[in-house]
Amino acid sequence: MSTGHRRGYTISLRYKLALPVWIFVFVILLLLTHTTLRLIRSFVVDAFEARILSEVETFAESINPDFLLKDFTALQSHINWFAARRDVRGVRIEDREGMVILKSTSSSTTVEPPPFTERLLGVRSLPSGLYMVAVSLGLGTEELGRIRIFYSSESVDITVRSIYRERIFSSFLAGLAIAVITAAWTWITIRPLFKLRSTVQQILKGHPEARAKIHTADEIEDLAEAFNE
Repeated sequence: MSTGHRRGYTISLRYKLALPVWIFVFVILLLLTHTTLRLIRSFVVDAFEARILSEVETFAESINPDFLLKDFTALQSHINWFAARRDVRGVRIEDREGMVILKSTSSSTTVEPPPFTERLLGVRSLPSGLYMVAVSLGLGTEELGRIRIFYSSESVDITVRSIYRERIFSSFLAGLAIAVITAAWTWITIRPLFKLRSTVQQILKGHPEARAKIHTADEIEDLAEAFNE
């Protein structure tokens, strides 16, 4: 006599339905979070570069008269004062050919950045993790030299890491909420099937009058009515 196929294990239908949905939603959420974080970092870097460029332009205007008068003592004092800032790693003043005239010496964090032969002005991110800002010095529109200030990217990194932590925590909470909502909705949706299974078990235990009373207005209700008949 055939005893039928005996299953070694079963996987609940609720997991079969909920898990793929949750994985799909989680991947979408992960992609959105990654894109958002990249956009935030871009905004933070742009704001940082705009700030340091404005600072250097203001500082260049203040020392330009001493540069034109070739008052190197005053210039040295000014650049040492600026280099003493925590986020500054070095200050250099060059002539129009790019030769270094003066460089900061007072800051304990002063580094010796690589030479730059090109007449670059503006802000540039360096491979060493520094930001270089170069502004021209001279008379009117005539460029007679330039000042280069090297900034640390530490403040940018701290800001970005702080935002990353907040966003990742928010994403974790959102993912957890999605998982709970998905699991709850799946359970509510397939709960009538468990009721139908319970009815079958009652009949097998000797209660042929048992009926599955299901009112879901869908295919599960149709299945229950067919079973009852």
